[in-house]
Amino acid sequence: MNFLKVISGTAMLILLFSRCIEEFEPPSQDYGNFLVVEAFINKGNEQSDVRLSRSVPLDTSAWIPESGARVSIREDTGEEHFLSETAAGIYQFPEGFNGQSGISYQISIITSGSRQYESDFVTLRQTPDIDSVHWEYLEKPELGVEGLQIYLSTHDPENNTAYYRWYYDETWIFRTPYDATLIYENGQIRQRLENINTCWKNVSSTSIFLGNSTRLDQDVIDSYPLVYVDNTTERLADRYSINVKQYALSEVAYTYWDELKDLNENLGTLFDPMPFSITGNIHNVNDRNETVLGFFDAAEDKEKRIFISHLEIPAMNIFNPYTACNDTLVSYSSVGVMISRGGYMLATVVGLSDYLLSTPTCIDCRYAGTNIRPDFW
Repeated sequence: MNFLKVISGTAMLILLFSRCIEEFEPPSQDYGNFLVVEAFINKGNEQSDVRLSRSVPLDTSAWIPESGARVSIREDTGEEHFLSETAAGIYQFPEGFNGQSGISYQISIITSGSRQYESDFVTLRQTPDIDSVHWEYLEKPELGVEGLQIYLSTHDPENNTAYYRWYYDETWIFRTPYDATLIYENGQIRQRLENINTCWKNVSSTSIFLGNSTRLDQDVIDSYPLVYVDNTTERLADRYSINVKQYALSEVAYTYWDELKDLNENLGTLFDPMPFSITGNIHNVNDRNETVLGFFDAAEDKEKRIFISHLEIPAMNIFNPYTACNDTLVSYSSVGVMISRGGYMLATVVGLSDYLLSTPTCIDCRYAGTNIRPDFW
């Protein structure tokens, strides 16, 4: 799961707006330089990486890795597992590490500057199954759009969960207007062996999705509105898929993510309520006043994937990104000349002697996605 952008993106906001506001100036160097920790233990041996970085100002999208750290995971049984840095700021769990329900874990970090950080111990929680991911057609006249509202329903028959967090990946197939059967290379025209007309695109959720059943008699989440897929994108043009992951949270973890969600949603202008400092469960061992961004957690994840075909949904005027595509027909001798001028790509032959050319983005779907079919498709 990648919550790094959410966490680091709020770092400057916390620091900037917690001071008295006299005059707003775009942030530059004084942005806190907080340690950002993205660490999560899942049940099983397929673990996400632990990612360490430094917070960045709002006027940059740079990722500043925290490299050279000594990172380990401790169990309440006394066993300790050491992670290895596989890339700058990215630390890999040891082979064979297996998160287990009921075991409590703690992350320990010693930076290259000898600062020592530890999290509170967290117990890996069991997560109930997702009952359903379903959708309904929904118009939004006030926005001038129509589309599908996707919902999630779940429950815990043991009434032990109460707090939930969700994350999703969207995948859809799309096709460019032209079949690229030929390729012009090294002054020659030959048959293209790779399909660059059909691609898939994947997008992961970046917002924070939370739910709780604390005010209900039973531990039930019914038809939680997860995401609205409207007709201003190409997602629903052919076949669309969404895979939802569900995590059981403790009350402490829920409070952390809820505060972070409020901070991201409310800081739209300088006239919004001033934010509070969000306290996670990771601390500097020798300086409890140091701000550390992130929340170390452990839980079993449950997931459910659905597919939606354009044949299942009502007819909609769905956005087509290729309506502005233009093409041209040229003779064999002109193919190389047109391509050398730039801006054109060979698609295919028409008839016996004409060759169809268009712009690369209108022919090659890899500009907007990947032509490698996902395993689940």
